Amino acid sequence: MNIWIYVLLSIIYIQLVDTKAQCQQQHVSVTLPTSELTQVYKIATWFCYKEGSTNFNNKIVHLTIHGLTYDHIYWNFPYESSTYSYIDYVINKSNGNIVVLNFDRIGIGLSSHPPTYDVTIDLNANVVYQLTEKLHNGHFQGTKFTNIILVGHSLGTLISWTTASSDFAYNQYVNGLISTGWLHTFSSMGAISVISSMYPVQLDPKFMQQNLPLGYLTTHPHSRPRQALFYNINNTNIETVHQDEQLKETGTLGELLTYQSANDPLITLKIPKTIPILIVIGQYDQCFCNVTLTCDNSLIIQEREQENFVSSIETYILQEAGHSINLHLNSRNWYQIASDWTQKYFHTKHEL
Repeated sequence: MNIWIYVLLSIIYIQLVDTKAQCQQQHVSVTLPTSELTQVYKIATWFCYKEGSTNFNNKIVHLTIHGLTYDHIYWNFPYESSTYSYIDYVINKSNGNIVVLNFDRIGIGLSSHPPTYDVTIDLNANVVYQLTEKLHNGHFQGTKFTNIILVGHSLGTLISWTTASSDFAYNQYVNGLISTGWLHTFSSMGAISVISSMYPVQLDPKFMQQNLPLGYLTTHPHSRPRQALFYNINNTNIETVHQDEQLKETGTLGELLTYQSANDPLITLKIPKTIPILIVIGQYDQCFCNVTLTCDNSLIIQEREQENFVSSIETYILQEAGHSINLHLNSRNWYQIASDWTQKYFHTKHEL
């Protein structure tokens, strides 16, 4: 009898974990100051939740912010989504008490594409602020969300730190930060490799017919920079790498010219201590880790990063992972950490 109960529970668990979240796409308007004065732009969003949910009161929002040359797909990867989809995992693991607002950043994918020098870290943070405001004011699902966690990857983490800092007027509705793929100290060779891997979208087969503004960039397809920079190939399905190349997106010169100033510790030191922070990095992230800046020990990372924050931070290292931690075979290990951290600080109550 006991073995049949175990089998039944295992089947239920597998079905729960592998269930696809339901996502509703819509474009929302944001008003942004640019070189063309104040202008209204469109941001493509996907509000994702447990299939069949109708009551969103007291839900916790993970507002996911992708990095350079990615779009919203980074958080909901279509290939083998049961392994790679952050959205499916955290929604299912919380039994629907976490919902996700996913979006294409300004200048990316289905969102508007302003002139390149207008698309800076600050402009991105302004967009995130307006999305948090819309979440708080009931724009999505007619619900006024009060627990909003910014979940960033790479440049998306830097954008989330800018949004959360009191140096700007953007953090009114931010309650927590899950920060992945970014540390204050770079591996110099990694940073050089990332920048040198970029070239104009007008020369790339995927984008040359899209009439994107000058100054938009992407990774070169023939030097395999994505595989070399973003992955530990020993912990990756090679088909995932191929899919990543096909699904790649863009970045702008404006972002590359403003990321260093946005990485100033004076910005993160002004993130209020009431905002809890989880930092996650891949053990073999070439952008931030090397022999000198080891990423083998989470306590060392925590000690190194803590001086840049007034909040107490927690850290986690995804073993055997490169920069794009969501696209490694053990990605669900850190998804579980994110789920547990959310439960710890925001006390989700499971649906019946």
